[in-house]
Amino acid sequence: MLLLDAPIDPSAMIGQPQLSPIASVADWFTVIAFPLTLLGLWLTYRQSKKTKSAADAAKKSAKETSDKIESFQYMATLSRNIEILKSCPKLLLESQWLDVAHHLTEARDQLLIIMTTEQSDKDHENHKKFKILKDNLNIDIRNLYTRANDESFELMTDSIFDRINEAHEIFVTKQAEIKKL
Repeated sequence: MLLLDAPIDPSAMIGQPQLSPIASVADWFTVIAFPLTLLGLWLTYRQSKKTKSAADAAKKSAKETSDKIESFQYMATLSRNIEILKSCPKLLLESQWLDVAHHLTEARDQLLIIMTTEQSDKDHENHKKFKILKDNLNIDIRNLYTRANDESFELMTDSIFDRINEAHEIFVTKQAEIKKL
């Protein structure tokens, strides 16, 4: 007698799982759900990368817009200072010392802003030139405010004219650099 032809004893099947049709369907769902879960994870990862990429692009665009607005504001300030410095020689000849001192103070403050950008660009020669000009403007401003006596002050007007022209050239140069951007 063959082993396969032997009668099956129902008591021998105790402890062995009985497969019902519902269990078989559940197994198939498990088999199908695993690759779908992996596909879902992959799609989630891909979507998060797209979202991060879009956020980075938006951040970059906002930074560029902010930089452009800042450069336009800088251009407006430079243009204003250029026009003010153009009027300084006339004011100086008309002996309007306080107006000239006020305009030179504004020009000096703008030079300080330019100095900080030049320093960050590691352009030491321009930084030294700006520092000397700033120091000389400080002296001129102090002299304009105090104006000890007219004879000695009129001798200084030539040096003030030179510094006004030098500051004017710096502003025009910076304005041209920004326009190139």
